[in-house]
Amino acid sequence: MIKSSINLNSMRLLSVICLLAVSCHCSLMKQGVKADATEPTNPPLVSAPATPVADGAAVPAPMPEKVTINIGHIDSETVPSIIALIDKIKKEGTVKELYFKINSTGGEVETGNDLIDAIEQAGIPTVCVADHQASSMALAVLESCDKRYMTKRTFLMAHEIMASGVVGNEHQLEQEVETLRVLNRAMMEHLAARTGMSIEKLLAKTNNKMWFMNWPEALKVHMVDGIWKDVRTMPPVVEPAPAGEDALKALLGL
Repeated sequence: MIKSSINLNSMRLLSVICLLAVSCHCSLMKQGVKADATEPTNPPLVSAPATPVADGAAVPAPMPEKVTINIGHIDSETVPSIIALIDKIKKEGTVKELYFKINSTGGEVETGNDLIDAIEQAGIPTVCVADHQASSMALAVLESCDKRYMTKRTFLMAHEIMASGVVGNEHQLEQEVETLRVLNRAMMEHLAARTGMSIEKLLAKTNNKMWFMNWPEALKVHMVDGIWKDVRTMPPVVEPAPAGEDALKALLGL
């Protein structure tokens, strides 16, 4: 019985000590006692500028007056998202001058023409700057901007429109050849309208060969309006929303 009484009293004493310790800690906290200066603390978070809230959803900050869109390979995977971004910029109405930085080997004619239409119908001044290269369909896109520039480290290239994977009988192949002739002349019409060169001269330059131009020749034939000294001085880049498989990966955080 004595042993049990001692254990019981010890437990009661321990409980009282714990309660006193908790009470002292709370009292210190209320008095604003600071943590030890040597204790590691997390850096302060930098918050984004406040934006209006509508219906519980944050409204994105408006785009600046000048922005840049990058153009790489021109195909059905990349062009739709670029066109969607151009449409978004048009609707928002804050961008006053739209830049395109082109570094491309070219791509598909049909989707390239869709991109040309979107640039020409942007409704605001457009500036294209070719950096490294603007070849094939990318050159046609370069020519669609109101102002056209290239850096000195860049080359341009024009050539006849090509078809790949063509199959068919003799008459179908003949029709394909005729289609290529028509498409090729149409493309030269587009280049001629911006350069002032004749269709015949453009066709001769690209007849069964690739026509490469560095900056002195490009200036001479009016394929560009001037030289852009440093692409780092271009306006901030806005990225199009990912499409297809890339959109799914972005949604899943992969």
